[in-house]
Amino acid sequence: MLLLGAAPQVRAQGADLDRARAEHQDAEVAYEKSLFVYPRCGDPKEDFQRAIRSQTERLGVADFTLVAAEGSEAVPSSPFRIERLRLRGRGDSGDLASLLRRISALRHSRVLDFEAVHLQAGTGGNVSLDGTLAMGCWDRDASFMDVGMPPGRTPAEIELSMYRRRSQQLRAATAAAQQLDERMQPRRFVDALYVLADAWGQSAVGVNDLRYTAPALTLQGIVLGASAKDAVERSLGQPRFAVSRLEWSPAGGCQAFTAAARLTASAQDPGEALPRNMFSARDAQLCDGPPPAATSVAKRGSGPLTIHLRNVDVRTVFRALHDVSPADGFIVEPDVAGRVNVDFDGVTVDEALAALRAAGAAFATSGPLRRICKTECGPPTVRPRQHKGEPLAFSVAESDILDILRPFEQVTGLTLHAPRDLKGDLTVYIAEAPWDAVFDGLLSAVDRTYTIDGTDVYIGDRATAVPLAQLGPRVSPGPRRLVEEDPKKIAAADFSLAGIAGSNGTWKAYGHTLGSPKQVFVADKDATLFDATVASVTADRVTLRTKGGNEVVVTLR
Repeated sequence: MLLLGAAPQVRAQGADLDRARAEHQDAEVAYEKSLFVYPRCGDPKEDFQRAIRSQTERLGVADFTLVAAEGSEAVPSSPFRIERLRLRGRGDSGDLASLLRRISALRHSRVLDFEAVHLQAGTGGNVSLDGTLAMGCWDRDASFMDVGMPPGRTPAEIELSMYRRRSQQLRAATAAAQQLDERMQPRRFVDALYVLADAWGQSAVGVNDLRYTAPALTLQGIVLGASAKDAVERSLGQPRFAVSRLEWSPAGGCQAFTAAARLTASAQDPGEALPRNMFSARDAQLCDGPPPAATSVAKRGSGPLTIHLRNVDVRTVFRALHDVSPADGFIVEPDVAGRVNVDFDGVTVDEALAALRAAGAAFATSGPLRRICKTECGPPTVRPRQHKGEPLAFSVAESDILDILRPFEQVTGLTLHAPRDLKGDLTVYIAEAPWDAVFDGLLSAVDRTYTIDGTDVYIGDRATAVPLAQLGPRVSPGPRRLVEEDPKKIAAADFSLAGIAGSNGTWKAYGHTLGSPKQVFVADKDATLFDATVASVTADRVTLRTKGGNEVVVTLR
């Protein structure tokens, strides 16, 4: 009778043991799956490091090193540890951002995160990178996975207790793997970097120091103008940033800022496109105003043109002359430079040019399409001839000669060939002139000749000339200039009047571009500024109307 009474209990224990075995098997499978992205601790990371180094070679990141950092850290209540790699390098900001993005893309095969990143603007447009990459690994020797002898009176009870304890242990380890997996989010930093660079790179914002210690981000930099300050404040107001501090202080003509924020867990794939450069090295002269004008030119004449300019680059004089007398075109040679004050009252173009010549500011050739030279221009390198080309209009300030020549291929159908050493920044203001006349003037301005063979045009020595298509843009990143030349991003408080020009009572105003001593922008009536519009332009002042309805009068000094 005793044996018969124990039979149901034995069968129940057998069923419990079967369930415990099945649960243990499920827990073990789930745990093994979680280990897919966790290499064993201490294993060499040669393949991983090789993959990253190959990316740096493609991107051109210089002085790159990637080495194991000493020490590792156990993840509490788990069989996992955190190992670290130290990465350093320098390069263009876009290349470094691309490298960080590509490292973050390795997240699909490894649990990793940027534990710390320091990006600092240096000289020559380079940005230095110093960071620590944290990587999760599986520690096979971790005591967390040890299983002691469970309690029990019979072998069946001991086995059942062992399976249950082991299943609980495996489930805890799997949960720890998932929690660490969720915590390590390298794209969170990369996404924030791309978002800020895209917003600040198109404003007069310069970051000189960026420090990230997950998830805290600290930035130091400068802004030029109210709209750039607004760009910083609006960008940091996004949900992905929890700002704890944003401080401003004067820095010459700029404002310096320090921002501290915590990154939220939200992240988006930044894609393949490179962000704009938001880094700018500290420079004592960066926020200084332009140097004072070295030359003053005044003339009261017998014509309809009036031009008053204050402390402008001499090239601006020819922009103003062209604006009030569009029939006159100007090609300004590369070495024409200097700052001037100009007061022309009722002059002709010839009288204005004569006054500039007498002051030693610039020298001009005759004709409706004039070359402007630093000293006497001398004869053109291209022999004068009758021009019959289609009319062409040009308005460019300090543009590379190769970039100016490229449109001629589209206009004419000719293939241009140029020497590799052809260079020079020209300023060109032409309302309408035959393309061949413009072409001749441009080449005379850079002291070159050309020959035509069928549909091929060879500039200089035919033997050394190559097609323009083979001469890519010669624009190196170089140091970032903190400049704001878009009137829609210049606030009324930042508006500085560079000059006023007119003919027969019609006036055109020019504003100083923020951060550039050479450029100006047109501020005609009804022009839109960041927080105002131009209400009126008279002979000596500009009146702005702010969005709040107030009037701001800016007079010409």
